[in-house]
Amino acid sequence: MANHRAIGDYHERTIVGSFDPRIADVEPTKAKYGLNLQVQYFYGGLRDDDGHLYVLERKFIGPMTSGLWLMTNRDAEHLRLAPASLRTARGEIRRHFTPEAHRYADALMAKVGKDLVPEGEQPLDLSFTDGGITWSEGDLLNCEATPVGTGLMHYSPMPHDSLLYTMQAYRAEGTVMGRHATGFVLVDHGYWPHGQEWKEFRFFAHSQVAWNVFANEYDDGTVEAGFFIQGLNDFAVAGTFDTKGPRFATSDLSTALTLAGDDWMASATYSAGGEEWVFTPDPAAQMREFSSARWAGYRAQAGITRRVGDTRPLKVGWTWLEFFADRARAGGFTTG
Repeated sequence: MANHRAIGDYHERTIVGSFDPRIADVEPTKAKYGLNLQVQYFYGGLRDDDGHLYVLERKFIGPMTSGLWLMTNRDAEHLRLAPASLRTARGEIRRHFTPEAHRYADALMAKVGKDLVPEGEQPLDLSFTDGGITWSEGDLLNCEATPVGTGLMHYSPMPHDSLLYTMQAYRAEGTVMGRHATGFVLVDHGYWPHGQEWKEFRFFAHSQVAWNVFANEYDDGTVEAGFFIQGLNDFAVAGTFDTKGPRFATSDLSTALTLAGDDWMASATYSAGGEEWVFTPDPAAQMREFSSARWAGYRAQAGITRRVGDTRPLKVGWTWLEFFADRARAGGFTTG
């Protein structure tokens, strides 16, 4: 039967909640609902003192990493991949794990001899503890990040390919490409059955419509962060928190996406937790090269996500929004 739904098939419906981050909880050997850790993402957005944006992403699958995506609009009209990204550490990284800290350092390929290492390759040293993150990529990036409140998580139980995903936010300050910058670093942990990479897994490959992760700091010193994730089927996630703790976490989400003529996002409106939030794109923050390295019409861009009616002056804000325009249209999420 083509439309048969098996016992245990919840059509990707999510359970959404908050948690208190503890480094001991994310040991790779600790399974959750029978699922083991498949991926860790360290990523973020920082602005220098002139307002230029720097977007970072480093992905770990076990001890393997593909290098640092470092994008900036400092010398361009949109976010371009900095050529220096090709000088970052990649391949197998030695992991130093204790119940108090995770450290990623000592790229194995950098130890083969100076005559064999690519000229100018930068070392990686990333420490992740309950107290925060220290992230160094040689002359490209050096920042310290302190935790913001709680964390958010969502779980979609399915018969064979469930998903548990978590997000934590950190306020970051340091230097990027030689310039002082402030903003945010976020950390994601993804759990699903072993054997598939994230971009092969059903949620990315078929269900995800638009995935928004954001963080804001206001002039009054308060910080907030959260996510709005709209998918096909019953996959929907919404949650926010601030320096006082969780604000709401729910799978009851209404999403309206307005696409520009070239299928970049013009705006996005989310209704959840009795509130309305709006994503406004930064016109100089389309991740064109990052997007072109993917498929199926994937697009990513940065901007600001704010609660409607909140008029507080914003000190620094950043949103990562990735989406699939064709899926948005097919699911009836587009307006105009």
